[in-house]
Amino acid sequence: VESLTQFNLFRELSEKYKKKISLLLRLTNGSQFGINSDEIEEIISKRNEFEYLDILGIQFFSGTQKTSLKKLKREIDKLDNLLILLKEKYDYTAEELEYGTGFPAAYFKEDNINEDELIGGFAQLLNEMTSKPKITLELGRSIAAACGKYYTHIVDKKCNKGENYLLVDGGMNHIVYYGQHMAMKQPYLSVCGKETEPCTESWNICGSLCSMNDIIAKQISLPDIEIGDVICFENTGAYCMTEGISLFLSRDIPSVYIKKEDGTYLCVRDSFETFNLNKPNYRKETN
Repeated sequence: VESLTQFNLFRELSEKYKKKISLLLRLTNGSQFGINSDEIEEIISKRNEFEYLDILGIQFFSGTQKTSLKKLKREIDKLDNLLILLKEKYDYTAEELEYGTGFPAAYFKEDNINEDELIGGFAQLLNEMTSKPKITLELGRSIAAACGKYYTHIVDKKCNKGENYLLVDGGMNHIVYYGQHMAMKQPYLSVCGKETEPCTESWNICGSLCSMNDIIAKQISLPDIEIGDVICFENTGAYCMTEGISLFLSRDIPSVYIKKEDGTYLCVRDSFETFNLNKPNYRKETN
């Protein structure tokens, strides 16, 4: 439940159709998401009035790329205190707590993340909670980022005023790393088939958009490369494609493949052109 408006809608619909609905109340972190703790209290205090609503517990998410155990402790303490208050004040025992940890993904070479230390410390924080609801952890990019790679062809290479440039057929319309700005950080990447070859030169990798902002990586050391080589960008399984400006300048949408257990690939979506989507009469033509 993201708002009181939404809660009232659930209540009205459940009563109209006499259908039981299970809910989690989302505690706000001070952003546009969720509801205030006093609003949660009000709902819990009147829970017996909601015949068809089963309020299972609390949901909380405050952000991503969190590496500070101190911040995580503050959040867990806040959640624990809220659950204790609801029990003591309203005799309500939350069955579930869904918590978005915001654990980080190592997108760049300079990222220094000790996952064992972070997860071990976090587990201890959970064990120290006084309330004991069933806890569901929403891990987000920390678990999904490593599940995807982005491949793009080199279509041109040149040296402008002493700077080496590679032009690829993708770009920032297809791939966006969280925390990346004007290629100030270096993502993990390789040239397919040349992963073990020694690096010989540094290159700036730029996309195909008509924009000087379309820079994916700067001063990346690569082996001898040729037009037609394929560059593989790692850790793109979480949001990298969907956060891109896919329709900008009507560039093509890339294909999507799933790697199967036997190592072969299954195409689940072919590449397709987007210029038609920007035409005012596209819907009329397709119908």
